[in-house]
Amino acid sequence: MPNPKDSTAPNARSRFKAQPKQGIQLGERDEALLTTLFLHQAMTRGQLQTLYFSSVPRCNARLRQLFDWQYVTRSFPPAALYGAQGVYGLGKAGIPVAARRLEMEERAVRELCPKQTPQFLEHTLAIADFYLTTLAAVQSASDVALDVWLTELQCRHEYEIRATGKREWRMEVFKPDGFLRLAPLPGEAYASYFVEIDLGHTSANQFLKKLEHHQRYLESGLFRERFGTEDFHTLVVTVNKTRAENLRKLLAETGTNLFWFTTFEALAASGLFAPVWASPQSEQKLKIVQEF
Repeated sequence: MPNPKDSTAPNARSRFKAQPKQGIQLGERDEALLTTLFLHQAMTRGQLQTLYFSSVPRCNARLRQLFDWQYVTRSFPPAALYGAQGVYGLGKAGIPVAARRLEMEERAVRELCPKQTPQFLEHTLAIADFYLTTLAAVQSASDVALDVWLTELQCRHEYEIRATGKREWRMEVFKPDGFLRLAPLPGEAYASYFVEIDLGHTSANQFLKKLEHHQRYLESGLFRERFGTEDFHTLVVTVNKTRAENLRKLLAETGTNLFWFTTFEALAASGLFAPVWASPQSEQKLKIVQEF
């Protein structure tokens, strides 16, 4: 007897091919989901379920409809078995929706839809996981609110800069993986953080050059000019304790305290607001909400 989940079985629906069976009408949740997919570039079914659905069946059914009508794209890891979570991106029918909600030109949205290579997806999905970790931490806290979350697309900043004593201007692009601003409840003080997700695909020195860009962004006054507050820290989440400690020690020589380090494992086990962060100038574990 054919396996009903086998795409070669009679009446089976291919998980790779769009097969619209009935009309679809978008609601507010659908439009919000499509906009989120564009801003985050890609998300798994589980990540989308956490944000928008109360159950796996409801999530799967609606994503299937959105896929069939080309509002979303869907891919699977090579040789993924049935039951494996799909990875979703914004489809061509979803481009006008995201463009309208974000007040962007459709062409601009289309050009910013990425080619989803394996390395790109690994990094992008890790950023989405950090975002969900942030939401969970805020929802369980009684005295902290998430005032702002920006994806890499939203906090990307292109500008001209020149070194001290130099006449030539050069173009520079600041593109952290994310930005969050926390506020106490009640109150008007804010704590700002850029986010960098390190999967260990680059050398420590290459990654340090990226972090030096954060230091330059702060010292130039561009952060204050664009975000309206004086300073920030950069939260670096990396693959293991050894990598985190190596990066921390390398930055300790610069005298900076701008960067705070933790690992994916520590963050998953204890949460964003736990004492899991280490600065270049101290081995003592820090809590980011101490700033309040």
